[in-house]
Amino acid sequence: MTPNDPPANQADTTIASGLESGIVLVLFVGLGYVLDSWLGTKPIFTLGLFVLGAIGLFYKFKAAYTIRMDAYDAERRDRNAALQRSTGRHSAGRGSTGEPR
Repeated sequence: MTPNDPPANQADTTIASGLESGIVLVLFVGLGYVLDSWLGTKPIFTLGLFVLGAIGLFYKFKAAYTIRMDAYDAERRDRNAALQRSTGRHSAGRGSTGEPR
């Protein structure tokens, strides 16, 4: 997903992320339940796999968020640099009064 994606595409991505979260957690809890039933250890594996799945999803969403924010920051920097070039303003090495730092 890029910063310029239309809202419909962002909504599709959001819905897909929600479905993925639900499916992953249901699969992990189901696998934990099966293991607990087979080994007679209820609810150790069910809870353990639920927590493992939740941590994995959190990490995945955090990584995707970081990538998206880095793209936004790069776009903002490029836009500001282009604006400064087009207006002839150069702020590098100058303070708010225009004097060198």
